[in-house]
Amino acid sequence: MARIDTHQLIKDLIEGGLAEKPSEILGKAFFSSSNVESFASKEQFAHLEKEQSDIKTDLTVIKQTMATKSDISKLENKMDILETKMDINMKWIMAIGALIVGLLLKDMFFK
Repeated sequence: MARIDTHQLIKDLIEGGLAEKPSEILGKAFFSSSNVESFASKEQFAHLEKEQSDIKTDLTVIKQTMATKSDISKLENKMDILETKMDINMKWIMAIGALIVGLLLKDMFFK
């Protein structure tokens, strides 16, 4: 972390026409240890910008690949059609099964 010369800052403020006491107050206010710690370095800022860019890219990919309400509605319609077809097929299977059982019973009892 960069060091800040508060003494030089105060001298510059005084030379700029500000009285000594207000210059000292400003020097302390702008560069107290809590304020200096909250500054971000150029590297930290660049890292945050890269992370933000990566997040935007990820969101773009997610938006392109996620299903819309329209997609879900189409899928539900297809599932309803398949369910109807399956019901019809089950009825045919049951009818054919009943026919086979009937033929077997006929052969067993009416020989």
